[in-house]
Amino acid sequence: MKTKKTKIIIFALLVISLVVFAIVILNGKNKEKTKKEYISPKISYPSDSKKANFTITFNINEKDFSFPKEVPYLVKKQNPLSKDDAQKIASSLGFTKSPKEFDDIEEGKILIWNGDNYDLTINLKNRKIKYSPNHNPEEEIKTAPNKQLKNEDVVAIAKNFLKEKINIPEDKIYYTSTTLLKLEKEKETFTEAKEDNFQIYQVNFSQKINNIIILNPAPIQFLYYVQVLKDGNILNSEINLINDVSISNIGKVKIKDYKEILENINQSVLISLDEGNINIPDIENDFIQSIRVEKIELAYLLENNSRNNTLPPVFILTGWAKTKDTKEVKALLYLDASSKNQF
Repeated sequence: MKTKKTKIIIFALLVISLVVFAIVILNGKNKEKTKKEYISPKISYPSDSKKANFTITFNINEKDFSFPKEVPYLVKKQNPLSKDDAQKIASSLGFTKSPKEFDDIEEGKILIWNGDNYDLTINLKNRKIKYSPNHNPEEEIKTAPNKQLKNEDVVAIAKNFLKEKINIPEDKIYYTSTTLLKLEKEKETFTEAKEDNFQIYQVNFSQKINNIIILNPAPIQFLYYVQVLKDGNILNSEINLINDVSISNIGKVKIKDYKEILENINQSVLISLDEGNINIPDIENDFIQSIRVEKIELAYLLENNSRNNTLPPVFILTGWAKTKDTKEVKALLYLDASSKNQF
């Protein structure tokens, strides 16, 4: 009798052991499956960028490195501008008449206001706004009094235009750079100029959403720009509004810590050199001797090849490049912010 009971107990224990073992195996497989299903969005860098083949020095102290351990992937929302929002912008800019309306197969509804000196075009679907003179501005460009504006003055003028006329909240405006331009009369276009012969300031911006910087991959493709004459008057402006972003269903991603950045700094991609004055594809492999990084920011790239319109996080690295002619020029690099140690 005891032998029979013992056999039953042993059999029961064996069954329980097998069940526990099966649960452990299945749980391990599920975890492994989760790992395999994790997809990190591929970052699409500009075609004219360059992978680092030079020494990069990270000249930032660990105590000044204050980023979160993980951040969410973001997805851009695709909501069009409403006609009411477009009309508010037009009213802020002084347009009183009703707009002309056009329906384009690809671009959707386009509204155009014609004024005495300026026109306003708003694409509702793509949230694009263009404010520009409807006449040749050559004379006013040439005769604008030079008020010797400092860069901070010009940036303040441009920001005020975006806030007061385009109705963009100040906390969504992220100043990127200022480009000096001159008018090429024969081509009827603007080209970059130096301080001794420029005619126009172009103030360039990206957008911030919930204190997160949103960038185009190429730094010359600005989300907003405002062109300001030497007397402080607005000449031109183009704005590509991002409506909003939401957290992707991919979830959160661990980002590189200070040590991992140091270990992977040479995986950075050179995006801009001398603020775009040096064409990166044209430089020889030994042109850049080294780059010294002095500033790091966390941002998201707007355009990429990933599915679901996901915005991946990147570090923006800015500093100085030493060239083979011993000259130092400004350098801008991107580094994938996602850590390799996700699990």
